[in-house]
Amino acid sequence: AVNTGEEQKKMTKFKHDVLIRLVRLIDAVLITVPFAICWFGYYAERIDNPFYSKGNFLVVGLYFILYIIFGRLYDGFAMSTYRVSEIAYGQFLAAGISDVILYIVIMLLTKHLPNVIPGLEALGGQLVLAIIWALAAQLWYFRTFPPQTTAIIYDQRRGMTKLIDEYGMNKKYDVQFTAQVEECLEDLSVLKSVETVFLSGIHSHDRNIILKYCISNGINVLVIPRIGDVIMSGAHSIHMFHLPMLRVSRYM
Repeated sequence: AVNTGEEQKKMTKFKHDVLIRLVRLIDAVLITVPFAICWFGYYAERIDNPFYSKGNFLVVGLYFILYIIFGRLYDGFAMSTYRVSEIAYGQFLAAGISDVILYIVIMLLTKHLPNVIPGLEALGGQLVLAIIWALAAQLWYFRTFPPQTTAIIYDQRRGMTKLIDEYGMNKKYDVQFTAQVEECLEDLSVLKSVETVFLSGIHSHDRNIILKYCISNGINVLVIPRIGDVIMSGAHSIHMFHLPMLRVSRYM
């Protein structure tokens, strides 16, 4: 029964990941369409030596890849954790930077300063498509995937439930119970009934015990870092004595 439950969890996660990637791919295609129209309809004919079809598709493909890279960087695909306005803004930044890079490429190909108006019109179309995708993707996500059963474990910081409600994240996280860290450590099995655990303001020793238990039981963990965690996040990974080490130093 345990193995069957674990396999079902893996299949559910696999289905979730595949569908999310497919929806993100649709977004990347949608944002690339205005650039492709702009390229084929205006810029492609104005370079000194026009490309054949393969060259034109290569330019469009380059834009597609750049947009995916910058979309990830600015969290433009985070349909389940950000507001529609934040998603659209992230995608606008990603599309704008990609447009600027391709504009520089076009300038090198045409050997003069090309007209920027078609590019700005394409950027406007991309913003409209980003807003439409963000609205549709959020609506689809929360209808397709039920909220995850959630527990909040705290030590010094309370109020996580209020934050979840304020940011509209109750659509994704269904808080079943909250508990003080000592109560949780007395009986870790209470966490088996949830899919996600928030850890807020917990000391590293107690936190590591809960982390190990959650990871071994396939439970997602979201941790609010302490000061030491923030410092360690800037550590440089090095190898010494044939061991992986983290080098932490003050910023120059």
